[in-house]
Amino acid sequence: MTPRTTASILLILGMASACTGETEPDKNTGATDDIVDDGGGDGADGGDGADGGDGGDEVDPLATTLALTVDNANPAVGDTVQLTVTVLDQDGEQFVGAPVSIGISPDTGTTYGAGLLTVNAEGVYEVTATIADTELSDTVTVTADGSGPWITIDAPARGIWHDTGAEVTVSGNVSDNISGVAELTLNGSLLEVGDDGSFSTTFLPEDGAHRITLDAVDGVGNASDLILGGMAGAASNADTWVFDGIIAHLGQGGLDAMGEILLAEVTPALIESALIANNPLVSGSTSCATYNVRASDFDYDNPVVSLTPQAGTVLLTLEFDDMDLGLAGSANVCGVSRTINGGLTDSHTTIEVVMSFAVPFPGGPAVTVDSTTVTFTDLQVDVGTLSSTLSTFGLTLADLGINFETLVATEVEAFIPAAIEPTVEDALRAITFNQSFDLLGSSLDMQGRLSSLRVDTAGMSIGLFGITAGPDPIDAAPELPGTLVLDDELPTWSSAEDMELGLHTDVVNNVLYRATMAGALNLEINATDLGLEPAVIESIFPGATTLELSFAPTLPPVIQPGDSESGMVLMIPGLQAEAWGEVDGLLTRLAMAYVQVEAGVTIVADGSAVQLEFTDLQSIVDVTPVDPSGIAAAEVLEETLEAVAGGLMGDLLPQLAIDMPPLGDIALIPTGGAAGGTANTWIVITADVDN
Repeated sequence: MTPRTTASILLILGMASACTGETEPDKNTGATDDIVDDGGGDGADGGDGADGGDGGDEVDPLATTLALTVDNANPAVGDTVQLTVTVLDQDGEQFVGAPVSIGISPDTGTTYGAGLLTVNAEGVYEVTATIADTELSDTVTVTADGSGPWITIDAPARGIWHDTGAEVTVSGNVSDNISGVAELTLNGSLLEVGDDGSFSTTFLPEDGAHRITLDAVDGVGNASDLILGGMAGAASNADTWVFDGIIAHLGQGGLDAMGEILLAEVTPALIESALIANNPLVSGSTSCATYNVRASDFDYDNPVVSLTPQAGTVLLTLEFDDMDLGLAGSANVCGVSRTINGGLTDSHTTIEVVMSFAVPFPGGPAVTVDSTTVTFTDLQVDVGTLSSTLSTFGLTLADLGINFETLVATEVEAFIPAAIEPTVEDALRAITFNQSFDLLGSSLDMQGRLSSLRVDTAGMSIGLFGITAGPDPIDAAPELPGTLVLDDELPTWSSAEDMELGLHTDVVNNVLYRATMAGALNLEINATDLGLEPAVIESIFPGATTLELSFAPTLPPVIQPGDSESGMVLMIPGLQAEAWGEVDGLLTRLAMAYVQVEAGVTIVADGSAVQLEFTDLQSIVDVTPVDPSGIAAAEVLEETLEAVAGGLMGDLLPQLAIDMPPLGDIALIPTGGAAGGTANTWIVITADVDN
């Protein structure tokens, strides 16, 4: 017998037909080749007449097992997968020539040829290899899934402003018909998903702009998201004056500067005019004398004024050297007439005045002198010949009831309120805030008008109403309840700082709101502006030959507490973006997206002003696909629009320059700034008196 020839081959699909000389079968119909093995047969007669060999004893090989494998069971769309079929006979040897056919279900979405399966669309494909007229078959699953789950949301709606302390319901559906949904999270917290893909939960947003981020992952690790921008908290009309929205806090250095202002006003001439206006200083008569004493002039040297903050009041101290109060008048002592020419002198005089403050109406400070104390160091009295005349009759000034120390102190105490109160009120009234901005292309104003006065041991806080003004809203301005109100306690002030200027973010947000209503964020740009060629447009939006992008706000921008170097961030929680272009000559909306922008707020002193710079800008875009087939394209488009939106916002967001208001005629030089208040809702700028 001739040795049995074992026919075996590693059958790579597409090669089998070449080996057998057959044409390639259709991918959904099996080939019908018969495997012919002629290794046996009757032996020929031997040359010596011997009987021929008994070839009938040899057993033909039979295909008994079939195995189908692929080199990539999870290809991406556009990938090609190689299929390998291994057929073995009853002895475990590879079998050659088996008529293997390939079936693919569903029969659309792939292209098959030469043992290679090209995936043209996402889906789950069952690939089956069979041998005709046998029960041999094997099936593998090829899953083409490059997109995350499809997330739809029922609540809340986009661009919604929620009430303070109100729980927000987030509900919708998540599905992935290819790989299934592995998990769904809301802002990082795992959500329970029903068998039908539904989900519903609640969360309590903090006041301010917030973001709702739903992240889903499918069974093969693909991720997708849905991002909503929202706002929570109370709102007010931008025309509303913000009580104490601006606060100028004077530390000891600032109070000393105010003392310089007072010193320029409370002069010897002022005191002299007050004393002369109240002449005679003293007049009267006794049984033997009549007298009349007037102030004629007043002078002193080396005046110093200091202001010391106390609990609820300010102690004003006026000190000067070499006081000289001229005296004039006349007297008749027991029939003897005398002219009085003399004066009072003191080497060092101190006047202490305790003042309290109120604001009975906007812009109107009221200063009240609660008490006045005059202290003389070594008061000397000279009334000329009057003293000698009195002594001739055995009399003294005391006999006339004249105590010049008490008299002068009383006169000073009488004129101090009339001199000090209006002077201090004028100095306080001079502390105003008037600032103009060219913000996002809009001209706006921020003003301050006196609203309150507070004093403690750290200094004096001068509260100003925060008032904003700007252009009228454009017709396309969104309908919003107003500007955000962020409550917070007052910052902690320092007596070591000459001056601290506190701006509550409510006032700054009013300015941002007015700029938004004036159309600052209503933007339109085209492909030329973006520098995009038609080929690039077509790669982003298949079939489109032109591109125009429009942005419109659905919520106003706000500065609020956040994670940044200063502790504050700028949030633009809602911009609706639309992409339009020509497709087959028709203007078509290509996509709708929603943009949120976040930037850090940096406070930098620059000359006589402080700059509020917006840094580390991040733009987040959510493109809403209309069906699951658009998820992958939406994710790609989001990255493109994030770059576009980020560039636009970076160009638009300027520096906010805030000039320091002078303290009367005294200039203040900013030294820096930071967030203030327990909740970081104050912009606090520090400044030194420019000496």
